[in-house]
Amino acid sequence: MSIANYHSPSDYYKALLQLLPIKEFKGNVGLNKQDKQYKAVYRWTQYFRRYPAQLAKLYGLHLHPFQEYILTMWFRNNYGMYIAARGQGKTYLMAVFCLLKMILYPNIKIVVAGGVKSQA
Repeated sequence: MSIANYHSPSDYYKALLQLLPIKEFKGNVGLNKQDKQYKAVYRWTQYFRRYPAQLAKLYGLHLHPFQEYILTMWFRNNYGMYIAARGQGKTYLMAVFCLLKMILYPNIKIVVAGGVKSQA
């Protein structure tokens, strides 16, 4: 699922609804189908913004527990730094973070830059 493929928020909602079950709850009484779907997408989006590792699992991405923690902290804080040795999945985790950020925050702009041209 790529956010770039969605031309309107309703397309995004339809795609998200295909992934998640909608259960009846008391807050839906008296709402039409479209409002129920909107409310369900809103609630799921808020949940996944709080727990992004769960969305990564839903997409079938494998994360180690320490990566889940780092990913969650990146979502909850404005600034984050991750310094690690080789082989700890820094690039993979950053790619997962960018993808989840694009899914959960439509129309967000993400820029990836490097210190020198060979890193860009």
